[in-house]
Amino acid sequence: MATISNFEILPEEITLHVFQYLSCADIIYGFYNLNTRFNSTITYFCHSMNLIGVTYKQFDCILSNILPQISSNIRSFVVNGNWASFISNKLHATRFELTLSSMFPNLYSLILECFIDTDLIIFLKEIRDLKYLVKLDIKRLTGRHSSELLKNILTANNGRLKSVLFDQDSIFLSLKTNDKNIICSNIEELTLNLIDCDMLGDLLKLIPNVRRLRISFGQSPGISTTTLMNVSPLIQLKDFELHSYGMFWEFSNIVDILSKMPSLHRLTLDLYTDDERLANGQNLVIVLPLSLVEIQLFILYYFSESPIKTDSLLATWPKHIPVSCWLNEPDQYTIIHTIPYNVHSILIPTAIAIANSTIESSKSSAEAFGVNKYYATSEELAQDPDIDTVVVSVKVPLHKSLIMPALLQGKNAIVEWPLGRNLQEAEELTQLARSKGVKTMVGLQGRQSSVVKKMKDIISSGKLGKILSTHLYAGGILWGPTIDESKSYIADIENGANMITVLGGHSLDAMCYVLGEFESLTATTHNARKTIELRDEKGNKIRDIPLTSHDQMSVSGVLTSGAYASAHLRGGSYKGTNLLWEVEGTLGELQLVNL
Repeated sequence: MATISNFEILPEEITLHVFQYLSCADIIYGFYNLNTRFNSTITYFCHSMNLIGVTYKQFDCILSNILPQISSNIRSFVVNGNWASFISNKLHATRFELTLSSMFPNLYSLILECFIDTDLIIFLKEIRDLKYLVKLDIKRLTGRHSSELLKNILTANNGRLKSVLFDQDSIFLSLKTNDKNIICSNIEELTLNLIDCDMLGDLLKLIPNVRRLRISFGQSPGISTTTLMNVSPLIQLKDFELHSYGMFWEFSNIVDILSKMPSLHRLTLDLYTDDERLANGQNLVIVLPLSLVEIQLFILYYFSESPIKTDSLLATWPKHIPVSCWLNEPDQYTIIHTIPYNVHSILIPTAIAIANSTIESSKSSAEAFGVNKYYATSEELAQDPDIDTVVVSVKVPLHKSLIMPALLQGKNAIVEWPLGRNLQEAEELTQLARSKGVKTMVGLQGRQSSVVKKMKDIISSGKLGKILSTHLYAGGILWGPTIDESKSYIADIENGANMITVLGGHSLDAMCYVLGEFESLTATTHNARKTIELRDEKGNKIRDIPLTSHDQMSVSGVLTSGAYASAHLRGGSYKGTNLLWEVEGTLGELQLVNL
């Protein structure tokens, strides 16, 4: 006779496995107070708390009834600046702010997202007396570049913060230190966007004990490092990154900066220059700190005399700093970069033109992005002699008609995946590109994901041992029971933008990038849904339309490494997870879950 088990009595291991498929908010809202054992498990499991995306009812319940009971165990917490408009009752906001330190006595890391500078200044006053809070991450900060904001952030929590990190999407900050007695000796790590390089001197005086410093400078009228004259050497600084676009640095500017950093271990310079001395490796090597063990360079050098001899330029660099050059002779610049150059993104100036569906749309896009040239058709753009590469980023059914003129004119082409609506179009475009001898690229962005790269690094390191098997499970949200009218074309398989080509192509490419290609495989596709509900922009049903694009696909086979691999893709969005990727090795397992 079969026995019936309740979820509450399942072993701890199974409970924790189930929790991996749920968000932290769902766990504590759905399971807390079911029983004492669950409360203990949840308290242990939810050290990092992120309530972004919860409903008002969930937020109210968690904030009022659950957080006070488990908050002493929370080590990381996310605060979203938009919550002010989300919480209509002022009492909630007041109760939360005034009890921040008492609610989270063991908080180590605080993440602040989507704040306006004025709101952040107010909230910073409540970040105090948190004994263990040393890390502050600020993401997507907007506002007016207040000169007081940075000082207020660095001195928050009674000067206990050690790490303050602004992301690239945050505003460029201003800094004016009128009070010479303000010194943030607590700061050991700082990443920020600074409006003007003239502020660098004041910044370095403010953080004398910093160990890791990353600065991105905005575009100012000129570059001056005179404010560094009265700055004492930062003997604790081991890692320094300078990123600057559109401003021209001189060799003397870099000399002034490096003279204040005698103990550097790692240096990154990402900048523009028209000073030949900065492009000459013999000059730069002389001023580098003797303690330096790693250097990353991306120097965009504009030269006045043409043509420049790249071989002679490369010969000035010592062998222990391997570099390469990209020469753009028509625009009179060359890019000198170290090999490898390990940064997330680079900015390369080039001639750009835009062609949209109409001349009006092209003009509007050109004005928005500061582009001088715009055309009514892709044929006109392809005939522009200043354009050497055409990027196509539109709906799949239009790929062929837009790429063809570029290839016929001998232009390089970059296109989103998939290349065409079907295999016939892809083969036709490939043959034309080969006959013209041009370079082509198809964008499979899964390979650029930091998470996917991390998985590849872990597996390549051998930490999992020999890989035995892998399973990928993914949900195609767009191919579920409903679809917006603007995306209705993806329901027709003839248009080529279906779950197999889009979700399947990107997902399986990421799997093969990490683990290697298939040696043999079998696959099955199926239409479980025959129709899909078409909705307008307000979410109202218009009618049902045929769904000829497959909404189910399974693939299984053996990789060249000998590991077994399987994947199941299904249309729709699901309560558990829309992405689960597991890799099994002889020494351990790796799991990627999208919560």
